[in-house]
Amino acid sequence: MAFDTALRVFLGCYFLFVAVHYSAWLIGLRQRHGRSRVRKDVLGSSNSLHQITFSAFRSLILTVCLVRVVYPGLDEWVGAAPGLNGLPVLNGTGAVLMLAAFGWIDYCKSYMDHNWASGTDADHLSGSKLLTSGPFSITRNPIFIGILVGQAGFMLAFPSAFTVICFGVGVATILRQSAIEELALRRRFGQRYLIYAEEVPRWFHLPSRSIVNLLTRSNRSD
Repeated sequence: MAFDTALRVFLGCYFLFVAVHYSAWLIGLRQRHGRSRVRKDVLGSSNSLHQITFSAFRSLILTVCLVRVVYPGLDEWVGAAPGLNGLPVLNGTGAVLMLAAFGWIDYCKSYMDHNWASGTDADHLSGSKLLTSGPFSITRNPIFIGILVGQAGFMLAFPSAFTVICFGVGVATILRQSAIEELALRRRFGQRYLIYAEEVPRWFHLPSRSIVNLLTRSNRSD
């Protein structure tokens, strides 16, 4: 099987598996605990708009990747970059990033256990406990980072106008949603969250900041 064909099959199977896995997982959690883990906010709110956007793009991506398996000509319609597709190193790197991101997201959700929920509700009560350990000791948004890495991997695995648009929409939506969820956490946990936010960055630990935090802790202990 040619590399290009194998990659098409991989992308189709990958997003089909993600859709089945995510749907079955949510159904199982709802039946076990008697409530949905997808927090529905009032229609028209930013949280609701972001959920609708992600659902629509997930469905569109799945459809495009499945159709590409049986109809390669679709590539022209979604603006595929001929010079960048079929490059094992570039496209293969994208596929690896997608797999790594999927594993990381699953790990983070498992670590959160019953504290995980998609979005925030109308009262901004997101989660019953403030998690500051594990992946949340590295970044305040480990799942969002995993999603962004996965989207970047998709863009590398299938360079096209379609994947660039998906990545741009994903970045904009996640940046907005992360701000909404942090506001909800500040309202719920107050000073505890502000202290946590001072210690752990929203996205990544920068080396200089890590050194400053270390020196600050040392001075406090003295």
